[in-house]
Amino acid sequence: MKREIINRFGRSVLKVLNQLGCSMKLKKSYKLLIAVALEWIILGACKNPLDGFQLLFKEPIEKAKLEIRFSSTTGKLPDNIKLTITGKDADKIVTNLNTKNFKINKEGIIFLAVDPEILPSTQAPITFTIVAEAEGFTKLIKEFTFTGTGNQFYSPRFFNIATPPTGVSANQFKLSANANGEITKSYILKPEQTNKQENALVSVREGTTFLNTQKQVVTGEMDFVIHHFDNRSGISYLPEGGIARNPVDKNNINLPDAFNFSPVASFAAIEISSNKQEVVRSFSKPIAVTFELNPNTVNPDTKAAIKVGDSVPLISYSPYTGVWKVEGNSTIVKNTNTGKLECTAEISYPAYWINGWPRWLCKQGPAFTIKSNFKDVDLSYYCVLVNAKTGNTIASYYINLNNNAVFRLSNMPKETEETRLKLFNFNNIYGGDRNKSIFESSSFNICESKSFSIDVTALPVPPAIELEFDITCPRGKKLDEASIPSQMKTQFSEPGKNQWINMPTITRNATTAKTYMLRIGQKYDLRASTDGGVNWPYKQNNYLIDKKKWAFEILGDELGYCK
Repeated sequence: MKREIINRFGRSVLKVLNQLGCSMKLKKSYKLLIAVALEWIILGACKNPLDGFQLLFKEPIEKAKLEIRFSSTTGKLPDNIKLTITGKDADKIVTNLNTKNFKINKEGIIFLAVDPEILPSTQAPITFTIVAEAEGFTKLIKEFTFTGTGNQFYSPRFFNIATPPTGVSANQFKLSANANGEITKSYILKPEQTNKQENALVSVREGTTFLNTQKQVVTGEMDFVIHHFDNRSGISYLPEGGIARNPVDKNNINLPDAFNFSPVASFAAIEISSNKQEVVRSFSKPIAVTFELNPNTVNPDTKAAIKVGDSVPLISYSPYTGVWKVEGNSTIVKNTNTGKLECTAEISYPAYWINGWPRWLCKQGPAFTIKSNFKDVDLSYYCVLVNAKTGNTIASYYINLNNNAVFRLSNMPKETEETRLKLFNFNNIYGGDRNKSIFESSSFNICESKSFSIDVTALPVPPAIELEFDITCPRGKKLDEASIPSQMKTQFSEPGKNQWINMPTITRNATTAKTYMLRIGQKYDLRASTDGGVNWPYKQNNYLIDKKKWAFEILGDELGYCK
């Protein structure tokens, strides 16, 4: 009876759509069709009523894939983002559903892939450029190269020029180069921010030429983007979390140790591209960048506030190559006009340019092997690294407690004293007890490559919830397993918060999975996707988990999954 009601209502919706002059494919679940069609009718539009939804059940491309997750420092994505895919092999790029419908979803995500008919290689790389522009925000542009079937990830942030975050100033300037690629006049560029005490100033000399990746001259109008970050509030924007894992010196020779910064005095990010979307990678003449400095910055070499004559290490990070380089040093001077302390760097390519003192790290420290009764538990548990003498917390982590899992400490400051590791029955999803530890190690040296074990066999295994992809076929038909989607991604959120957390992926060959992140008696917003996470048509809001199974019930015959 229930199915007949669904079917009759679905046929009525189709009739209305046809009368309005819009055609739709019939091999769709009426449950999904009704929801989408009603929303479309309310909006009163016939143009592309499903807007990509008609491709919901195509097999997503999983190789040579680029996942892009846009965000904004304002917390809200800009309206009307213009996305451009350009470059030598732009015509070989498709969505992960093998279409040319390039659209960022409302969560700021888009999945791209190399055309599955093409196999990238070192001998035949696929190179293209992604550009994202929005009015009032600085331009985002990045080149990508695929030399195999491995996947890549890109998570750029939009900075609002008028209202950047505290500690940040941002601006985008227009420069012009003649037919020979030469800048025809000198420019002084400063990203003003009235409520910020320190800033940066960039000087571009007349006659400077900009060069692309192939060392070819870039001509025409240029977008010159500058972000400056002070050391009062801007440090969180250091690239790679501020850890230089495999740095080189100015001669490109590998340094033996990783480092972070203690402290940073000031830094800026410079990015240049043409209106033809060519990325500038170097200059024919050095560009001068002057950094104003916070006078309260402590020089770790002198243990006193910075002063005129102090030397500050200059370090670069290239977002194009991922290379950290110790470039040299800058000398602090006092600007006679402003009275501010400052230093100037002569740079030869766009990058992050950081004035700060390296703090050398141990690349690899002790390893801890877990002994537990856990298996495939998708929760992480809170632990802290503390000073063995004082008990003060040095660092905190969430770690996997599945049996035989290994947790390794790395990139910790070399001067760290003897330490201990403390573990708590407090997980990353629904918490627990952060006051009483369930394990505490003996003292150890953070730089020693020793092995330890963490025995938590006394910790009870939390209850699991089973996820099931339940496709039903009418009597006389059976499931055609070859026709069903290869995967169904699942996520949950606290009701109404729209903060989605991944759960296990259900596959064609494994139509059930377990998660330990949901609890019986709690309500959640739940959703699922069969196209790799582009669309999430299966939704259940404020759903009460009242038993040990959550099933996606799908009428397989109406989707062509039965034979």
